[in-house]
Amino acid sequence: MTSSDSPIIRAASYAVMGLGHALGLASSCQDSGEYMLHGLLSSTKGAFQIGERGEELGMKKFLGSEEARRKLWEHTEKVARVE
Repeated sequence: MTSSDSPIIRAASYAVMGLGHALGLASSCQDSGEYMLHGLLSSTKGAFQIGERGEELGMKKFLGSEEARRKLWEHTEKVARVE
């Protein structure tokens, strides 16, 4: 939103982001990127979930079975493979 052509949208975006940071509800792009990179580099192999702070969530909030998790990972590997 901060790249919008509308000055009203840009101003509102900065205000909302500033409020989120002040209340501890949001993190900067750099902090968020560091959390995600940490989660990706320190997690287990295969399909896994990481939270907003890069922590591994395990099976918490995972609605599928082990079989569904395995199939999801195989599909992800297939579509993300660069040849």
